[in-house]
Amino acid sequence: NDYGTTTGSCTAPQGALNGQMSLNERYGNAYFRVEDYKRPTFELLGSDIEGTYKPNDTIVCKAKATAYAGQAIDGANVKYRVVRNTQLPYWFWWYRPHYPAPAEVEITNGTGKTNDTGGVVIKFKALPDERYTEKDNATLNYSVYIDVTDISGETHSTQQSINVGYQSLLLSVNVGDKLNKAEV
Repeated sequence: NDYGTTTGSCTAPQGALNGQMSLNERYGNAYFRVEDYKRPTFELLGSDIEGTYKPNDTIVCKAKATAYAGQAIDGANVKYRVVRNTQLPYWFWWYRPHYPAPAEVEITNGTGKTNDTGGVVIKFKALPDERYTEKDNATLNYSVYIDVTDISGETHSTQQSINVGYQSLLLSVNVGDKLNKAEV
């Protein structure tokens, strides 16, 4: 067309394996993937994290695998891993401009099975980043990755994030240098 694009259709080869295929033309190639589509039979949903936590507390993370027909997916294989990221306040870098940035650290990982209600319960200790003290106001973000594979091999994943800190509230307020008390 006037914009230099083209459109068309073709039939993928029958009896060939799935994977990457290409259309070749004199002026270039177009690559695409051919995959089987299988309608999912269950879903994996994470529960809200209840409570507040401080470093070294034990955190409980829950998820539930439920079939779209309503029954629990019990006895399914579970794989999980917990990763910690350390976030520092912006002012931390004023005094330590050449300090190395915090690295992502895997705290724990493991396997298990879903219980009779399709539930997954993961408990882990909120290990702090030993390079920083309480006065550094570091916030620890724990990402929990959960994969559940049922008996037919179908796998679903979920991720939950939990922030842990030495303070229960972090507040940042941008206020001008001078305020008129009568206008506030």
